[in-house]
Amino acid sequence: MKKFGRYLLSQLLVVILIVTMGVPPQQVYGEGTQAAYTDVSKHWAGAYVQQFLEKGWVKGYGNGTFLPDGQMTRGEWLTLVYRVMGLESTSKGTHYSDVQATKWYFFTANSAYELGIMKGYPDGTFRGEHPITRFEAAVMLADLLQLKGTGDAQAFKDAATFPMWAKASVMALVQKKHLSGYTDGTFKGQQYITRGEALKLLSGMTSELALKGLAIREQELKDEQTPEGLQTTGQALGINNGGIVNVGQVNGGASGQPLPPVIPTIQPTLTAVMPAGGEFG
Repeated sequence: MKKFGRYLLSQLLVVILIVTMGVPPQQVYGEGTQAAYTDVSKHWAGAYVQQFLEKGWVKGYGNGTFLPDGQMTRGEWLTLVYRVMGLESTSKGTHYSDVQATKWYFFTANSAYELGIMKGYPDGTFRGEHPITRFEAAVMLADLLQLKGTGDAQAFKDAATFPMWAKASVMALVQKKHLSGYTDGTFKGQQYITRGEALKLLSGMTSELALKGLAIREQELKDEQTPEGLQTTGQALGINNGGIVNVGQVNGGASGQPLPPVIPTIQPTLTAVMPAGGEFG
């Protein structure tokens, strides 16, 4: 009887050991508070990281860091915007030569193309692993929310570096107080946006982005109720030098009046682990 008892105890210890070893690193370090990450509590972006952690929009790395000063890729940025907007990552097809079905952002990238939220480059690529610049992030948000600025970019010491395709968008976000430059008076738009900067920028736009996401979902429901045979149109997509989409409504239908954009039918979403920044699944 004692031998049997020792056998059961040994088996129980084995099970406990296996379960403990199988716990994902993220769970070991925690996910819901900035205290779980060693490089956040004293960082200037700590409050923004905390906000996004609580909403479940971001996670850190398995080694206990969040890397708020690390770069954010185009795939990560787009996925984060989708999360803030409350949109499903769905798609009707493949639109990029470098976004295979195995990419963790496959559905999000293709969905954004179809909705006119974000587009790739003239060579047909999306470059999801490539870091996104401050210029590109600003243009995407300004186009998405249809914001145009009229301010003078000369307020920044490096205004001469502002490309035409980005100037109005940057100034629109600056006028809305969503975006600002650095303490040395520069904007550094060609610089890659950091994870901390991205969270700060989006934290001040959560309401606007949520309303935009709601409008897209409402339009989706309307389109699902559109009788078969009725002509509808999508949105005209134009690429600027930053690889960001410019959206324009196309006329259509018998009356020649603008009709709602076609929204893709919901398909199963893809959950995957980002290669460089916690989980976005």
